[in-house]
Amino acid sequence: MPPLSLNPRASAHTSPALSPYSLELLRPLLRSIAMWHRERTRLVPLDPAVEFDDIDVEDVADPDTPTQDEPEHALNALYEAKPTALHMPKDEIEAAIAADRDPWAEGPNSDLSSYLHQPPIATMLVAACFAALLSNASLLSGVTTPRAFSIVTIPDRSERKAAWKNLGNVLQRLADLCDETDDTWRDFKTPVLAAEPQHNKGRSASQREDFEDAVEAAVKNGHKVLAITPDAHSMSPVTRAMCGRVLNWPALTGQMIIEILRVTHTATGELSENALLKLLPPDNDIAALPAAVFVSAFLEETTLNVAKAIATAAKRFRRVPPAATTLNDIVLNADTRAPIDRLVADTAVWKAGQLDWSEVSSSVLFHGPPGNGKTLLASALAGSLGVPLIATSYSDCQKHGHQGDMLKALSGKVDKAIRSAPSVFFLDELDGFTHRNRPGRNSDYIVGVVNGLLEHLSRLNDT
Repeated sequence: MPPLSLNPRASAHTSPALSPYSLELLRPLLRSIAMWHRERTRLVPLDPAVEFDDIDVEDVADPDTPTQDEPEHALNALYEAKPTALHMPKDEIEAAIAADRDPWAEGPNSDLSSYLHQPPIATMLVAACFAALLSNASLLSGVTTPRAFSIVTIPDRSERKAAWKNLGNVLQRLADLCDETDDTWRDFKTPVLAAEPQHNKGRSASQREDFEDAVEAAVKNGHKVLAITPDAHSMSPVTRAMCGRVLNWPALTGQMIIEILRVTHTATGELSENALLKLLPPDNDIAALPAAVFVSAFLEETTLNVAKAIATAAKRFRRVPPAATTLNDIVLNADTRAPIDRLVADTAVWKAGQLDWSEVSSSVLFHGPPGNGKTLLASALAGSLGVPLIATSYSDCQKHGHQGDMLKALSGKVDKAIRSAPSVFFLDELDGFTHRNRPGRNSDYIVGVVNGLLEHLSRLNDT
């Protein structure tokens, strides 16, 4: 019998990555983005054989003239074809899917020109994560209330940059879905903290000052604020005191990919979902992929080819291979083995979608004299979980010398662990980080190092 989870709620059903409330928000949002993109690129020929000069501009709608009287009809008009699968026997449907065609996405008269040409995937990825962030009415109300101030934590720098660049467009498309008198999605400011704190003067400190100034100005002027930071601890105590809520940016999932495909690769609004779910890699692997992979994959012609391209990239991309040693390869006494087995069970329940990550027992303290197997046990834990091991130690970091260089080395390992998540981050010689209040010639050095360690542990905890 497998070991019981450390968490008593592990057997309870938990919500999917996208709650019904998030789906209700996301689907019209993605169609609004698609309509905006079609309007923006309407003079660009979809057929590469057609020259730009051959387009009859008089046949193109005036951009200032609505094409439909009802915005909702305009959103849905391109996805109202009946799927060809409705008129196909089961074996023909299976044959079409085997040939990488999606008969549920195809309409009787649809062809590739019906699909979204070079879709704005970066914006759509941000839209999907933002909708997943607002999983219930209470969260949405808290973020959109006049003068609301929320922190959105995104540990990965590239994801943080993408969110900042595209969130304004996402908010504008949400505003487009509302009446002119509805200010729910208007009047937002989205300041971003680009760099993680490094506890030294220079560009990092300057960026933090600019960020704090932007937040203060937005709050004073009565705007709604979505402040984007690496973690909740990156802001000053005063700014954190003004904040109403802290929201952790969700990871991209297969379900989000399928929702995006509903507006990019279908004339019907439907898809061969079961086939796509079988092709797509696990959510953990999807979350580890950079945005460029999705931008490239969505240029494929069919939904199934998109999923295959993402799966192929996931196989190639894993930055750090899982540890080879497992718990079955080492000998442990029962008192040590039992809690480690329960931690592995907790993680398995999380991977099955039956436990929220915030409820997983995700940190362990190993203690004992040098040479008694702490590092080996960490490696075996990672191997049993099937995830990478990213290891460092006080001496590994300290050998870089200067405080800034030491913190940079530590930060590099933390960044690697976050990029490789789920992973095991192992910090050896924790007792080497001594007290901040110890007087001495190097007291300033120790204070900066310990402060840096604590902030990085907070980043790991928030990831």
